[in-house]
Amino acid sequence: MSATTVSRSRVSESPHGWSDARSIAGRLALPAILLVAAANFFWQLGSSSYFIDEAFSVMHSLPGFHTLFHQVAHTETTPYAISPLIQSYAQETRVYIFLILALVISVGATVRAGQRPERRTALLTVGAVSAFLSMWLHYTAISVLLPLAVWVGTRPQLSRRARVAFIAACLLGVGTVMPLLLEQYSIFPNGGAIDGQINWNHAISVIGTPFGYRLGTPIDGETVGGALVVLFAIAALLLWRRRPIAERGLLVSLGVVGIVGIFILDFTGKNIMITRYTVITAPFLATAIAAACAQLPRIGGVALAAGAVAVSAAGLVNNHSRSGFWPPVKEPMEYVAAHERPGDYMLDPGVPIIDTPIFYYVTHTRLIRPKLQLVGLDNPPRLDEVFRRYKRIWIIDKPPKATPAAALGSVSRLLRRYHFRAISIRAYSTTLDLGLLLTVPDKSGT
Repeated sequence: MSATTVSRSRVSESPHGWSDARSIAGRLALPAILLVAAANFFWQLGSSSYFIDEAFSVMHSLPGFHTLFHQVAHTETTPYAISPLIQSYAQETRVYIFLILALVISVGATVRAGQRPERRTALLTVGAVSAFLSMWLHYTAISVLLPLAVWVGTRPQLSRRARVAFIAACLLGVGTVMPLLLEQYSIFPNGGAIDGQINWNHAISVIGTPFGYRLGTPIDGETVGGALVVLFAIAALLLWRRRPIAERGLLVSLGVVGIVGIFILDFTGKNIMITRYTVITAPFLATAIAAACAQLPRIGGVALAAGAVAVSAAGLVNNHSRSGFWPPVKEPMEYVAAHERPGDYMLDPGVPIIDTPIFYYVTHTRLIRPKLQLVGLDNPPRLDEVFRRYKRIWIIDKPPKATPAAALGSVSRLLRRYHFRAISIRAYSTTLDLGLLLTVPDKSGT
């Protein structure tokens, strides 16, 4: 991992596809991961585990990524593999993994164009096109493009025309999405995040971005450890100069600007301090950790690498465990299916990450027949009508912990307001804690 980021004069003499002839970790990484994926696939064969699809995807995608990263930027794939957050987004049909890929290609091609004269125009064109595309994928790309554009603008080895063209491509990307950004800002002036206020928990979470989890990042020993690894790596790159590292300042800027920018925006009242908006820094912070391992004295480098691997392993286990994979929706819906009656109604939390699977089970499976109607707890005007018209109402809510008492307490005020009582209470927990209550009118008047 560390050998890939050390700049040596022998790089140009190394065999094609390897950034250094002594990069033992890089030589072993791909076959080792493929063997683990294959073993995992055959071990889970015949079951309904999510691991089947993931292992199968890993086996097929790694050779392609291996070739991509070697051809474009002559780097190893190992550093990015330590980020649980990157791996989790790579398994979701969302824009963020494509954004990361576009930015990595842009940075890799652009830096390579600045370092070597051969194929400079072609590489710089790839970098500029990828930069433009990344802005169209998501606005957060600007936190990577800003330091990259500054770096390009200050490279004397690049012609003035090349520098102007690259910066113009970045500005064109920003300018063409600006109308959409302004429109969305008029709707969500303080950000669209569910819970992104500035506090210690969110600060620690975004600082340790590469080590975030699939759904949410709870503050625990692993999270704090990840933040400390990142901070120590950045400090090592800035303070130690034991070995020459190519573009040290650019690497630090690519990893830090996005996180600092989130802090600044949150201080102005924009509640967007979540790892979803800092995930673009993860590949560069992972590379910075690898570079710091090479920069530090042997004992320090080993300690930093061990810490990064330990925190990464814990995050990957969390990603692939039941507690970190999905909200506990199927179990309560199975209970509802076994006990529902015609005319029942359902209230859900009104949170997209929970509402989406609830809606799926209610409308797209045979689990619940007849289909339940549902409305969010965040819709007060509809609640008056629901409690007036229906006599059996299922309520799914997100209590502070997965106990029947907490589940009842989270909706007790609502039940008192409409004179209902709970006749069945259940609690579930995986990534999130959910409470399920069956409620009926309280005829006792209490």
